[in-house]
Amino acid sequence: MTTDRSYGPTKHDIEFIRDVYSFGWYTRRVTALALYEQIVNCEALHDPARPQNFQPIVEVDRCRWILRARIFAEFVSSLEVFGTLCMAIRQRNKRSIIWTFMNTEPQEVTQLYKALQSSPPKSLSQFLKIRGIGQTRKAMQKRDGAEYAEISEATYGEILSSIRLVADMYLGIDSVLVRAYNKLKHTIPLLDTDYFNKGRGPDELGILVEDEKILSGQFGALPLSIAQENVDVEIQGIATVSEIGAEIMALTLELDALGMLGT
Repeated sequence: MTTDRSYGPTKHDIEFIRDVYSFGWYTRRVTALALYEQIVNCEALHDPARPQNFQPIVEVDRCRWILRARIFAEFVSSLEVFGTLCMAIRQRNKRSIIWTFMNTEPQEVTQLYKALQSSPPKSLSQFLKIRGIGQTRKAMQKRDGAEYAEISEATYGEILSSIRLVADMYLGIDSVLVRAYNKLKHTIPLLDTDYFNKGRGPDELGILVEDEKILSGQFGALPLSIAQENVDVEIQGIATVSEIGAEIMALTLELDALGMLGT
C-alpha cells in the first residue's frame, strides 16, 4: 500500500474506519470491563468444580493483582491508540489511514499530544484537518434539508475539548508508568515479594521497569495501586476514549458521505 500520496483516502481506508467504528474500537473497553468483573468475582475461578485447566495456579489475591495490572495496561493502550486514530485522520491526504493506524509509534503519539498542549488548535477542523463546521452544515442541509442538519459548532467544540482531555490524561501519566505499560505488554514483570518491593503499601503491586537498577542492586519496583478509586479512574478514562473515538469516526464517515473528506 502506498504511503505517499496527496489525493485523499481510498475506499479501503473508509471501509477500514467503518469496520473499526462498528467493532474493533471497543476491544479495550470490553476487555477492561471483563477484567473488572472478574476481579470482583475472582473466587469463582477457584471453584474446585471447574476443570483443572480452567483454574488459576495462584491464589485469589494474586489472581486479582494480575487482572488489575491488565486493566492498567488497557488504560494506557487506549490513550495511545486514540492518538493513533487522530493521526491517521489528520494525515489521510498524505498517507493511507490504514498504514498510519497500523504503523504509528508511541513516541509519535506523545509528540502529537504535546503539540496539542503547547500550541492548542483553534478548532476541531484545524486539528483534524477537516472542513469547517459552516461548510459541513451547508452540505448536510443541501442533502437532508435544514431540519436534519443537527451537527453544530458546539458539537465540534465538545469533540475538541474531549481530545484535549485525553491528551492531558496521557501526558499526566508519569513517564515511568508508560514504561511500565510497555513492559507489561511484553514481559509481564509483576513483583510480589518484599525482596523487590521494599516500602510497598498493602494495596500496591510492584512492576519492574528499570532492569539496570535491579541488576545493580537498586531494588524498588514501581508501585501500582489496587485501590478502588484508582481503578475507577482508569475505567472512566477507557470509557471516555471509547466514546470520543467513536464520535470522531462517525464524523469522518459522515464527511466522506458528503464528499468532503479529501483535501
